[in-house]
Amino acid sequence: MRAWPRISQVSSTPAATITTTTETVGATLSAVSTQSADNVVVLMGYLDVTTGTGTTAVVVRVRRGVDATGTLIQQAVTEQVTAGNEISVPIFVQDTPGEVSNQSYVITVQQTAATANGTLNRASLVGAY
Repeated sequence: MRAWPRISQVSSTPAATITTTTETVGATLSAVSTQSADNVVVLMGYLDVTTGTGTTAVVVRVRRGVDATGTLIQQAVTEQVTAGNEISVPIFVQDTPGEVSNQSYVITVQQTAATANGTLNRASLVGAY
């Protein structure tokens, strides 16, 4: 067992489109490996979003895997918003994936009730394991 945890970080700064109500990946943290089945992976992140027309809420998730269909880690964070405004949403979750090698995690965002696209301005995901 290691005395100090490994820490990995990934950020995304180029603006990306959030297509109406489609769950969109903001950043992907790769190459997470644990030493034993009981190791905990701590994940912290945030998304900065400008919402599209009609948007009433923004849902932020962390998923195990490389896309928006992966296993949801804990529960999503939902923030009520005003359409057309910029909002930053933090998230903190823990995962016990078992003994894994090169596991990936993604942070995602989804608009609720949007009738127009939003913009993902920035995303960041940090893992300690």
